[in-house]
Amino acid sequence: MQEVRARRAAIVAALRADGHAVTLVNGGGTGSMETSAADPTLTELAAGSGLYGPHLFDRYSQFRPRPALTFALEVARHAAPGIVTCLGGG
Repeated sequence: MQEVRARRAAIVAALRADGHAVTLVNGGGTGSMETSAADPTLTELAAGSGLYGPHLFDRYSQFRPRPALTFALEVARHAAPGIVTCLGGG
């Protein structure tokens, strides 16, 4: 993360030195929020899938989402015992 933070700061500084008005610097997604929050170069953080807390985060060692949202999908077919295919969802 130190290398990422240094590179990001250098990029923003170079853009500003070239005359660009950099007003928005996004720090990525839910999985890096804890470390990104300490980066003074960033102007915002994104919490996308962290609002749902999917199984993607089950093995994260430090981040434990507390879901704020949920959704449901229609089961379109039963592919096998214990496996279903859902309709839609993006």
